[in-house]
Amino acid sequence: MATFTFDGKNSYSDFGLIAEEIKIQSPSKRKVKETIPGMSGYLDFSTVISGGEQVYDTRPITAKLFLSKDNREDLYNLYTRVLEWLGAGQSQLIFDFMPGYYFLAEIEDAPTWDEFVDNGDLEVKFTAQPYKYSITNYGDLLWDNIDFSLPDYIQETTFSVNSSKTVTIYIPGNHSIIPSVVVNNDTSCTLNNYTVTFTTSKTTDWLFKLKPGANNITITGNGNIEFQFRKEVL
Repeated sequence: MATFTFDGKNSYSDFGLIAEEIKIQSPSKRKVKETIPGMSGYLDFSTVISGGEQVYDTRPITAKLFLSKDNREDLYNLYTRVLEWLGAGQSQLIFDFMPGYYFLAEIEDAPTWDEFVDNGDLEVKFTAQPYKYSITNYGDLLWDNIDFSLPDYIQETTFSVNSSKTVTIYIPGNHSIIPSVVVNNDTSCTLNNYTVTFTTSKTTDWLFKLKPGANNITITGNGNIEFQFRKEVL
């Protein structure tokens, strides 16, 4: 029996719900096309702003849940509790058959409810970010969470720096990730000819992107530095 956890609560252990059907759809590519008079086909600008990477729309995830009680009053009490639970904003959505990953999702449209005396079917549609995320940060990655088909990596993400050091961070998947860079002293990092100084109050920079594969980073400063990020895959 499939179960899922949303906003910290489990569909079966907290509510006794039976998931009759779960559909996790793939996200659609976000395309930017332009046609030109006199030219066959179209020009594709989909990856221009993203620096050559494909971008995606949100991902639909549908769950059909079976609610059952001894009488109609208890059924509607359960129905209300479930609606309150599923009405949370964007939260982690974890499926038991997909260990080590979570989706970032919420329900935007009203659920569909079909009642049969003392039981009923509730169909809900989550709108999720296109990628699924590893539950642990990469520096905490365990052998159980390794996916060798990516390829995947076991690597250090925390370093001690005395003046200068060059390190390599590897990213699985097919798109860039913006890490959170935690330091205890002002520290400069150069990546792909871009240099940024991280401080105790500035931990992210939207131009400091770790690309798929190997990323060679030159670190200048004194102290400890940690690159915090999660695996993101379709």
